[in-house]
Amino acid sequence: MRQLDAELRRFFARRVVRGTFLVAALIVAIAVGVGTANGHKGTSLEYDPSTGAVIPSGESVSDAGRPFVESGNGSGAFVLSQSDTRTNIGKDLRKVLEGTGIALLFAGFALGASFVGAEFNVGSLTTQLLFEPRRWRVHGAKAAAVAIGATTLALAVMLLVALAMYIGSLLGGVVDGITATFVVHRVAEAIRIAAAVGAGAVLAYAITLVAKRSSAGMIAMFLQYPLLFLLDPAKKPFGVLSHYMPLRGLLAIAADPAGATGVNERTIHTMAGGAVLVVVWLAVIVSSSGFAFSRAEVR
Repeated sequence: MRQLDAELRRFFARRVVRGTFLVAALIVAIAVGVGTANGHKGTSLEYDPSTGAVIPSGESVSDAGRPFVESGNGSGAFVLSQSDTRTNIGKDLRKVLEGTGIALLFAGFALGASFVGAEFNVGSLTTQLLFEPRRWRVHGAKAAAVAIGATTLALAVMLLVALAMYIGSLLGGVVDGITATFVVHRVAEAIRIAAAVGAGAVLAYAITLVAKRSSAGMIAMFLQYPLLFLLDPAKKPFGVLSHYMPLRGLLAIAADPAGATGVNERTIHTMAGGAVLVVVWLAVIVSSSGFAFSRAEVR
């Protein structure tokens, strides 16, 4: 436990972790602030070209989208409708958390890889192994610290997103549908996404532990994203690589694939399937990297 406590302190003491949270907070504040300031109610006006009259139709459009023209009646009148763009936490929070989670995944890759990459760079890992020569214990403590740290950071950012959207909805938006069930579902969603971020950070850490460079761990994870779409998962032989990449499982956990429409996005059909894929990759990569680290020369 003392080893884990020391690694957690080291994780949260890093400037890149604090900087990541501050940048995320700034982006959330700007995005929600601008959205709240520019939001407007949905409108629906009936226009009759024969008379030039514009009359409110008494209808309200709540679905997001661009202004559109509804078909008119026999006299040539038609309805001009504009969507409601006000901040609406009850309607939008679920999708916003999913989008935030995907961004946090890539931030987690960078944090996990740089956590141990920086130690190789400055040589502090060599000094640490003089005090704690049992490398499997060091490896386990660092992996656990990365998982806990990245998960905690992700939860903090998503809590900030929810609070910002709630304030925006109160000040200039819509506060509807905030029930106990809604809160429970959003909390479960945030925990699920944060777990995916923590798992992704550990994968990047484990790769860097062997490669000894932060860039190697980050590239190994970042490069999977374009490959998911460049390689058709339904075509062999390279489609198998696309189908079973760790990032595909992480994305399936962070963003529920059940609602996806594209064939590529629905390769993993359920969050449970994504979780199984991620757990398998974690077991293989973390154990393999630990074995390699236990026998490698560390300078």
